[in-house]
Amino acid sequence: MSNKKLKYREYLERFPDCPCSTKYSEVEMFAYRWVKRQEGMSDFMPLNLIKTPPQRILDDSDQMCKGYGLSMFLSLKLAAKKYNNLTAKLRGNLREKQVQDYGKEIALLNLDHGDGIAGDINSVSGHFTFHEYEDADLSNKIIEIFNIFDENGKFVIYQ
Repeated sequence: MSNKKLKYREYLERFPDCPCSTKYSEVEMFAYRWVKRQEGMSDFMPLNLIKTPPQRILDDSDQMCKGYGLSMFLSLKLAAKKYNNLTAKLRGNLREKQVQDYGKEIALLNLDHGDGIAGDINSVSGHFTFHEYEDADLSNKIIEIFNIFDENGKFVIYQ
């Protein structure tokens, strides 16, 4: 791992080997992330800083550590599929709340070695956790935005 400093290190230092030095490395790749793109809101804020992190259960410090990273996906199709899996089963207000929390778009980012470190990529879901470096500004790394819903409010299926 690089000697560069990670964002939110004051939280990461609470957990042993966070993020795991053998599972995270600098990357140069395209990645996809759900975004809201609303004024005054950060699309690159870790979940544990948006919501109160859950109480640690049986010392699952690896999961708590991941909560201070950003969820990203290897492809547009996999990002959209996971989004649909999480929201499609919900009804009414619960679904609307999830859509507000997750956003309605998927951003394509061009990550490079100076942005941070990526964890292992899940071979099924294409999901990985990304921890930013202190000086990174991922909003400047967005190269394209894709809608999750069409003009009729229907979920867009990406191939």
